Amino acid sequence: MNSCRNQHMIPREPWMTQCFRLVALFLPLFCVFSLHTQCLAAGFDEAPALAAQVRAGNLPPVHERLPGMPLLVRAVERPGRYGGMWRMGMRGNRDHALIIRTMGYENLVRWDPLWTRVVPNVAASVSADESYMRYRFRLRQGMRWSDGEPFTADDLLFWYEDVLMNPELTDAPPEWLTAGGEPVRVEKVDAHTVDFVFAKPYGLFLRRLAHPLGSEPTSYPRHYLSRFHKRYNPDIEALCREEGVEDWAELFTKQFGAVGNYDDPSRFRNPELPTLHPWVLDAGYTETTTELTASRNPYYWKVDIQGRQLPYIDLLHYTVTDQAGLERMAAAGNIDMQNRHIAEEGNRQLLEEHMEEGGYSFFQTLPSRSSTYTVCVNMTHRDPVLRSVFQALDFRRALSHGIDRKGLIARQQQPETLRPYQVAPRPESPFYRERMATQYLEYDPELAGSLLDGMGLRRDAHSSIRMLPDGRPLAFTVLSQPAYSFILNPILEDWRALGLDVSIQEVDRAEEYAIKDANKHDALFVGGEGGLDVYLESQFYLPSNLEAIYGVAWALWGANPDHPLAMRPPEAVRVQLALLDSLKSTGDPEEQRDVMDRILSIAEEQFYAIGLFMRDKGYGLVRNNFRNVPKLMPYGWSYPTPAPTNPSQYYMLPPAKN
Repeated sequence: MNSCRNQHMIPREPWMTQCFRLVALFLPLFCVFSLHTQCLAAGFDEAPALAAQVRAGNLPPVHERLPGMPLLVRAVERPGRYGGMWRMGMRGNRDHALIIRTMGYENLVRWDPLWTRVVPNVAASVSADESYMRYRFRLRQGMRWSDGEPFTADDLLFWYEDVLMNPELTDAPPEWLTAGGEPVRVEKVDAHTVDFVFAKPYGLFLRRLAHPLGSEPTSYPRHYLSRFHKRYNPDIEALCREEGVEDWAELFTKQFGAVGNYDDPSRFRNPELPTLHPWVLDAGYTETTTELTASRNPYYWKVDIQGRQLPYIDLLHYTVTDQAGLERMAAAGNIDMQNRHIAEEGNRQLLEEHMEEGGYSFFQTLPSRSSTYTVCVNMTHRDPVLRSVFQALDFRRALSHGIDRKGLIARQQQPETLRPYQVAPRPESPFYRERMATQYLEYDPELAGSLLDGMGLRRDAHSSIRMLPDGRPLAFTVLSQPAYSFILNPILEDWRALGLDVSIQEVDRAEEYAIKDANKHDALFVGGEGGLDVYLESQFYLPSNLEAIYGVAWALWGANPDHPLAMRPPEAVRVQLALLDSLKSTGDPEEQRDVMDRILSIAEEQFYAIGLFMRDKGYGLVRNNFRNVPKLMPYGWSYPTPAPTNPSQYYMLPPAKN
């Protein structure tokens, strides 16, 4: 292993330095690093509630619960105080991402708070060889799962050998764990060291591992799950009968949740499953949950600068409600810190009006989105006639020129922070392309109409609706979550004026995903990702994953040409997918940037997704007694806000007395 590549494998991004100069006005330097126990002369301390359990003989002393090399987290403002309950709101029963973002981001490596580099986390250190084919992770000796059992290399081997590579549990390893068409190989070096070995160079691996979905290797406690695995339990058939399931794979999934997919609510339905998180669920998150709590993990493996075990906050409390309920909670001061589903278009004025009585203020976010919202027609539609129309560039150009973006912006709160923008890298990104960001933005209904006329999509003689080549009305439906409808409806009015019979279908997130993944949608209205994290949020630039809503069947083809829903893409898309393989294989940052730029060049010409406007900055809500929250942070999914800012170091002051 080459020591020069030890610890911090990803170089700082120059755009990040530019974006976060403002942070220096608000924050001290963030610092997260490992610390040997002997460095703390005063020893370790713990929450009073845990100390009481130690005195009662119900817990081992804190120094026995911590690893020999705990991770030290330097506070944003100052070391905090123990206690308090952090209140948040969940939008429905598929809002598990809020759990991931607030207490569920403990991968081998993670993003640092400023999103400038990947740093060790569960792993005490990481190194790569010169080829970027072998990565070595050294774990923390003495680290424990939330039930007190040791966390070792055997847990990673269980995940790899018995889950990932077991065809009864995993159909095929996910794309991010493959290189050159071959899955990763995980090798145990010793009890606390493992190697991840790839068949070809994989320079993007640590970026992928720092993504929320990179939590898989650290999510499978062998000591708990082996009871539900046929390799380890000779009485597995009897246990299946007892649990009322048909086979052991169903039993395993019942206990664990969706194998291989952290972004699934079933992963949080079993509160008995040990984790490495700062808080542990007190009950499962299910379809009928109305409120959820999570209590401090007594075996959490991070400490503050004074050697006090984190987290500071005792309890997390999630209220499951709808969007209107979230807004009422926020305005009443019943949310302590949150931006997910709070910082929606249309909420700012309401929250500002109730700020004083609610006892809260705002922190700023830098959105990772390019266009705040995007609408995509399904270019791999099952209907061949609609598919042909949607694949025509002039049709998408017409839709874009048919949107009155300035009028749309004028209806938004804080319109001065918005500007018309396509789905393209943000100006803060080194991949910024002015033409890509600004093409087809002008509101020009006459041009839009002529483009549609040129495609032969003429208006019916007896109505204002345009007709498809086969004589049917040109009608399609746009799926949207209810919270976005007030933005989408004016767009549909603009399109109806062009002679398009377009309607909206409001669906919740679960239904939206089910329809999209089955490739049964006409069009979708969603957030426009890829403004900052161009490498990992590339789905609007090429069909790199199933989030490429304009080309789900192309994405399926790229992963497996034999998939029953896969469609062979056109040449431009095939070139992009080949470039993606090249991007993934190189470890050279300059070469990565060159390949990504070529992918974007093709995306600029193809114009897969229609953008609306870009917001210069966003916001989140924080109660006045809730501390150690940065005044500025990125907002995204690759950077699962606010998790990289270390919520375990947030703390709460006692409520002010009236």
